[in-house]
Amino acid sequence: MRMLSILSLVLALAAFGPNAPDTVDVPVGSPLVDMHAWRPYAGRVRVAKITAGRVTPLVDATFTTVFRDSAGVPLMFMSSNSGGATGVTVLDRRTLAPYAIIQQCGTMRFQGTSIDGSQCQSGGASTPIHVKLETPAFFGNAADLVVEVLPRRTNVVYRMVLWQGNDSTETHLYRTTGREHVRVGGTLYRRAWVVDDYVAGSTGGSNRLASRMWIIDAPPYMVRWVFYNTPAPGSEVRAEQSVTHLP
Repeated sequence: MRMLSILSLVLALAAFGPNAPDTVDVPVGSPLVDMHAWRPYAGRVRVAKITAGRVTPLVDATFTTVFRDSAGVPLMFMSSNSGGATGVTVLDRRTLAPYAIIQQCGTMRFQGTSIDGSQCQSGGASTPIHVKLETPAFFGNAADLVVEVLPRRTNVVYRMVLWQGNDSTETHLYRTTGREHVRVGGTLYRRAWVVDDYVAGSTGGSNRLASRMWIIDAPPYMVRWVFYNTPAPGSEVRAEQSVTHLP
């Protein structure tokens, strides 16, 4: 048992350094997810792949977030448009639990650990989906929303489960490492929060740095999100957001 404890300590030091922070679980429904100060807005997101300094644009999309109730349930609707392809992601406004994904070729609905409906495939085809997850999970593509509203503490690692499609989930660890200036487009954001995102136990039992976010305390909140070693080792994918309209 003592050797196991020492091994656990070594793995923690390897992942996070000598001052290993406390780890706090953030399940779906956690009171740590606090949306009271989050403001809806309209924005633009540009996504590019960067390999050996070469920038290849991938996505240039606009989106709008609105708060609206449905059958007494407070919801957040995120409508996006990328080159004419439209979609709506619906989340529970209090917990950020997935509620529905509405696309031109199908709709998926979420209830606890169940996912039912139809999903889009390449070429626009629609296929049924009926999935039971082991545990409720946040929507992986909207993980930045959850990180934006967690308490900003540098001595804590937040652990949460993300849905990655079909019946696939991953456990991610988020740690705020400090603050720094970051320029996105023509705007300099001073003292943005820097949040590292690790996939838990993904490399020989240790944690792999998957991405890094730069977050501010007002819309668009997440201004830059960089995914490392994707789609191939040595490449990265960079997403940058800006505000186009505040209600």
